[in-house]
Amino acid sequence: MRCDKKNKKGSILIFSLIIMSIMLISALGITLATVSEQKGASATEKSVQAFQIADTGVEMFFWKKKNATPTTKIKHINGNAETNYEIDPNNDYIVFKDILSDGKIKMIFYKSDGAGGFDIMQASELPNANIVDVTKIKSVGIFGGVSRAIEVDFTTP
Repeated sequence: MRCDKKNKKGSILIFSLIIMSIMLISALGITLATVSEQKGASATEKSVQAFQIADTGVEMFFWKKKNATPTTKIKHINGNAETNYEIDPNNDYIVFKDILSDGKIKMIFYKSDGAGGFDIMQASELPNANIVDVTKIKSVGIFGGVSRAIEVDFTTP
């Protein structure tokens, strides 16, 4: 009989270890799923924020174009300060600074090619180009390493 009691006590220990192992594996699985969900939510948040920044660029341009005089310059979309923008000479776009604390707006401007299409405005044209000459824009919002773009055509049929 003594052997039976020792065997029963040993089997309870093994059973307890198996139950604890199952609980540990379940807890690790739940933790991994939660971390994965948080990463996905963070990526979605960055994507939405980048899109909103791109939309801000479009709205900013709409407002300036609506209130523009024939001589209002593209470079003055973000106020009249000469330091509120950078022109990338290699890629023909303007980066507007000091609009948002964590994001950037890159804008590419197009003009009519005279045949119903569009030509990109070159970097050399941008500092002195007039807003009223712009017929299409591409606004790119950048946030947390994520970029989203909106392209808008201003021509009327």
